[in-house]
Amino acid sequence: MGFENKNALFEEAKKYEKVSSEELVALFKENHLYFPDFVDRYLLVNFFKKYIFDEAMYNTYSDEFKYRLRNYDNSSSIHLLEDIDKEYGYSVHPSEYKNLFMRFFLLNRDKFKTTIAFEKALEKMQGSMDGAQENYEKVRFHFRELFYTPKGYLDGIALSALKGAVSSTYTLNQIKGLGEKYNVDVPRRMNKQQLIDLISARFRLNEEEKAALQPKPILAISQYSKEKGFKISTDLKKEDMVEFIVYSLNKYNEDVEKDLYDYDFILDEEQVEIPTEEEEEATVAPVVVPVQEEEPIPTTNEYVEPETPAKEEEPAPEEEAPAEEPQPEETPAEEQPAEEAQPEEEAPAEEEQAPEEETVPEEAPEEAPEEPVQEAPAEEAKEEPKQEEPEEEEPEEEYDESLDNEIRDIIKDYYNKKARKDRGARILIIILFLILAAGLAFFALKYFNVF
Repeated sequence: MGFENKNALFEEAKKYEKVSSEELVALFKENHLYFPDFVDRYLLVNFFKKYIFDEAMYNTYSDEFKYRLRNYDNSSSIHLLEDIDKEYGYSVHPSEYKNLFMRFFLLNRDKFKTTIAFEKALEKMQGSMDGAQENYEKVRFHFRELFYTPKGYLDGIALSALKGAVSSTYTLNQIKGLGEKYNVDVPRRMNKQQLIDLISARFRLNEEEKAALQPKPILAISQYSKEKGFKISTDLKKEDMVEFIVYSLNKYNEDVEKDLYDYDFILDEEQVEIPTEEEEEATVAPVVVPVQEEEPIPTTNEYVEPETPAKEEEPAPEEEAPAEEPQPEETPAEEQPAEEAQPEEEAPAEEEQAPEEETVPEEAPEEAPEEPVQEAPAEEAKEEPKQEEPEEEEPEEEYDESLDNEIRDIIKDYYNKKARKDRGARILIIILFLILAAGLAFFALKYFNVF
């Protein structure tokens, strides 16, 4: 049955607002009509919107919570919306949720296999007042039974967008609550075996590859994962906690269930404007981690590959910079101070920080009169890349150990030699003392013999 417009659809759904939620849900279950939870998420987002963004209520929120609400439409999951409702206790009208649900079903009725008996039973419920006194908690208790978690989704959000949604809207306690909802105990720190199992599941490692990770230290295992395009450590951040939940639910590499439903049933008067970033920029500090799109949860349609192009593109300008330096340096330093700044701008480009080009030209004219023009850029070009090498720590540690051993040997030799000298000196003193004593005794005896 078609509808002329959204208002006609709204009036038809209004006939079910007072129907008992228990009886309505039972009818759908008897006919095996169930819905993916991304439908429930869409209904809840539009159901709570006018309550959450009510002007009087909105002014009571903290700046941090206002900031997290910026991504409300796309990043709010089912658990998050229900948690927000528990915290603030909005005075909602459960009949509105029934109306939204029935609008969705009536608009998409052709996509479900319904029977004539179901249609007649549903029509008989119109205008019933059995659920007029129901509160929202009772309505949600029954309607939750109609929704299931589809493949490629969790809590109503696609796995490919889940980590970004959580980082921008969830608190740590809410992430733990999300895990509890799906019977997953989310730790703040993983052990080595959990890290190996998670990486093995994400990248579909075989038994040999998994066994090769066992003897490695945790840092080496994390580096191995990073080289394959996935950053994770045993100390779990928000995104890593989501990763642990998905791994615990065995939802890696799932086929994504297609969303072919029609959602064009929200009336114009039901639309609520969400405050933009420009409106909140003056009062709200950006305290939330940005959405990370580089490490989505892998599905069969979207798999994480090693990310190397970004690193290969950077050395390109560095090779061209030294070639252009010698050309403008033949002119006198006093006549062309601006040209001297150009080669010095290119040298810092190797440090991969474009904004530093503005500060370098200011220091260049001060150094130019002190040294020859040709030597200054050459020394800077050589010295600065050496400071960027991150792997100089390992040879330094080996050198320090050998040097310490040499120092210990030298100290031991010194004290051994000193001990030998001390023993020789003591023996010499004893011998001299004995000789002196013998001499005194001889002269004493001789003296007494004379008398």
